[in-house]
Amino acid sequence: MTDPLHWIGDPPALHPPGLFPGLFPDFGALLISGPKEVGKSLIALEIAHAAVTGHPLWGVLTPSHPVKKVVYIFVEHGGYGSLAQQWSYTGFDDPEHHIWVCDDLRPLVVRGNVHIPNRDFYVQAVAGAGLVIFDPLAAFIQGEEGENQASPTRALINAIEYIGNSTHAATLILGHFGKPIYRQETGETVHSGTRGSSALEHAATGVFYLTKGSKGDGYQLYRLAQAYFKGDAIPKFHLKRLDDELCHTLDPNKPNPVLSWKRAIAGRKGGQKGRNQYTGPLPPVGVEDD
Repeated sequence: MTDPLHWIGDPPALHPPGLFPGLFPDFGALLISGPKEVGKSLIALEIAHAAVTGHPLWGVLTPSHPVKKVVYIFVEHGGYGSLAQQWSYTGFDDPEHHIWVCDDLRPLVVRGNVHIPNRDFYVQAVAGAGLVIFDPLAAFIQGEEGENQASPTRALINAIEYIGNSTHAATLILGHFGKPIYRQETGETVHSGTRGSSALEHAATGVFYLTKGSKGDGYQLYRLAQAYFKGDAIPKFHLKRLDDELCHTLDPNKPNPVLSWKRAIAGRKGGQKGRNQYTGPLPPVGVEDD
C-alpha cells in the first residue's frame, strides 16, 4: 500500500511552474468564468495554441514548458463541429496535430456523487496531454440543484483536477456567470460570479473573470481579471478584439501585466529545494500592471 503521508519538509516531486505563470496556478485548476457569448472558448483556443507553439500568449506570456498535446473536452454548441469552425476562423494552424477535441459528454458528478466510470473514461481520453480543457463546467454535473450545493460542486472540481493530475497536465475549466444581481444601494446591475455554489470557486486554485469593456469603432474591449488565486497572480489583462477578426491582442492604450524574474524564480512553492528542481525556460519580463 502506498504511504499517504508526506513530510512537510520534503520538496514536491519534479513539477514545472504554472503553464503561463501568473495566469495558471502551479498546482490545481484554473477557472475562467464569464457571461454567455463573451469569448471564453476563443480564449481557451488562444491558450492552447500558445501552449503547443511556444508563441507568447497575447504577445507577453511565454509557456513555462513545452506542451506536446492538448485535449479540449468541449460538450456544448454542437460539440467538435462548432469548435473546429471557430478554430478555422482564428487563422491558427496545428500542422503537428497537437490539439485534440473530445465532445463525448459524460457527467462526472451525478446526484451528488462522483461517477467513477465516467471519470476514468476521461482519464483515458486525456492520456499524454500537457493541457486539459473542460468546457463548460456546468455540463459535467447532473442532479436537481446539484450545482447549487457545496458538496457536489466541490466534488466536481476535485474530479476534474483528478483527471488533469492523472497525466500531469495543466487544467483549464470554463464556467458561466450566474444571473446578474441588482444592487439597490448603487443602482448598478453586477455579475454574480460563477454560476452555482460558491464552493466551485473556492475549490479551484485560480479564478479569473472575463467580461466585456467598452465598444469602440470597429473593436470590442475585454477584461480578464483575477478574482481568486492561490499564489502570485497577474491582476488583469486588457484585451482588444477587432470586429473583423477572431483573436485577442493586448489593448495598447491600457497598462497590461508583466511577469518578473522574481515571480518566476522565487514565487514557486516548495522552498529553495523545490524551486531548484525545475530547470525549464522562464517567462519573459513584461510591462508592469497598473
